[in-house]
Parts: sequence; C-alpha cells; structure tokens
Amino acid sequence: MKFDIEALYVALDRQRRDRRITWRAVGRECGLENQTALMTEIGRGRKPSVDNLVRILAWLGTTDLKPFIATDPEGQAE
Repeated sequence: MKFDIEALYVALDRQRRDRRITWRAVGRECGLENQTALMTEIGRGRKPSVDNLVRILAWLGTTDLKPFIATDPEGQAE
C-alpha cells in the first residue's frame, strides 16, 4: 500500500476553495505549527507527520484513510 499524498492535497484544496479560505487559514484551523510551509510541502508531494495527518483528517471531517491509499491500475493496493 502507498499513501496518496496527491489525493490528500486535492481533498484539502477542494474544501479550502469551498470555504473560500487561504492555505494559511487551513493550517491554522488544523492546528499546524508552520501552517503555510506544511501546506506548500504537501502540495509538492511531501507527506505530513502522523500527528499532522491526524489533524488534517480531523479538519477534513474524516478518519477514513481509504480515499488516500493509492491503488495500481488493476485496482489492487500497491
């Protein structure tokens, strides 16, 4: 299995746009220490720490990791 950081970024961006807030506001609402830098790093494909991932998922209103697990072309988890 592989964590799909791009899917996480897309989910964050979708909610951010729906709420019409900045990346800085997303980070602040998630309770991240370095709000803007971490959001930028996620956008560049860097995975957050487990603690930050939990905060981000809580902000997204989910604990389900399935949408963020990459699958191969045949539908099997990598």
